[in-house]
Amino acid sequence: MSIGNLKDSGNQGNNYPWQFKVLLGLDKIFSALSGSTTSYLAPQEKTPVISRVSTSGTVPSGVYSLSVSNVGAGDGTFAGITFKQGEIINLDAGTLNNTFNTSFSYDATGTEFLIVYVQ
Repeated sequence: MSIGNLKDSGNQGNNYPWQFKVLLGLDKIFSALSGSTTSYLAPQEKTPVISRVSTSGTVPSGVYSLSVSNVGAGDGTFAGITFKQGEIINLDAGTLNNTFNTSFSYDATGTEFLIVYVQ
């Protein structure tokens, strides 16, 4: 988006105003075509969840990001694979409010998992 570069005394090489207007226009086009009243430019509230577990369970679907660390003394299972002691997994669903459409099962019996996710 360099076409909007301004070369005046107050904005030397700054094209932010032009880029912002383009993004606002694209957001309005999206809203009109999709029938959505939610703006992607509006702040979205998200809730972090932090838990330390040594049992089995499930991380729900619809999370934006996820981090799991095996901080215990043994191996466990996460998403169907062996999760060895000291390993860390970080997952991010990407941009524009993308979420994971699947849940993640885990079994931390005999060890301890530190699970952090944003929903």
